[in-house]
Amino acid sequence: MTYVTWAGQNSTDRQIGEEWEVHFTEMVTDLGMDCHRPDPPEVWWKKGLLPDRVVRAGASLEWHEIKHKRPTRNGEYGIEDYRFEANVNLGSHTGNPVLYTIHDWELSGAESRDEPTENHLEDWLTIDFQALAASPRREGPGMTYRNSSRAETTIYYWSAGLWEPLAWRWGIDAANKSNQRDEAGYLRDASWEAIKNAREWERTGHGTFVRWARSYLGLDDR
Repeated sequence: MTYVTWAGQNSTDRQIGEEWEVHFTEMVTDLGMDCHRPDPPEVWWKKGLLPDRVVRAGASLEWHEIKHKRPTRNGEYGIEDYRFEANVNLGSHTGNPVLYTIHDWELSGAESRDEPTENHLEDWLTIDFQALAASPRREGPGMTYRNSSRAETTIYYWSAGLWEPLAWRWGIDAANKSNQRDEAGYLRDASWEAIKNAREWERTGHGTFVRWARSYLGLDDR
């Protein structure tokens, strides 16, 4: 049986993840909102299973589980079952939105997850864990690290098309509020539907061959 080795598998994965948590914080702060790691008295949930960041804008509060990834070759985003359940329960108990927020490095134009790329609001996607709980999902075996030990786990997957631009949630025109791209920044003018349609083409036909070739060459980072 084939297993997916999930994020957090080594120190490099963790370092990249932490870098993008910092980039998220910087971006949110630049937009005039408070963003920080969960701190007391917020830390009452199970240790190690809190989302990565808390965002406050006035009286409103959001929790964000942050990942730096692209969709799988099947056009899906995934997360470990235990992490998913913890975030769903947190939202149910607090009444605050708990969001699965992804910086999609492929949207940003990078060729791999560890390639340096600029941070733009339009490359961030999000969805509430409660919405994921109500959506059809696929399950598959995977490997993760818990308590510094490698362990088998179950990965839940959903269609990447369920995610929407983070800018939409905040009512922000990403083209005007985020840093300006160079002349190659076509994603700024493309509709989200056009982006999803392009990804569907990549997932089928010629795109399938491209993904297979990248995987064979060891380039299929998620």
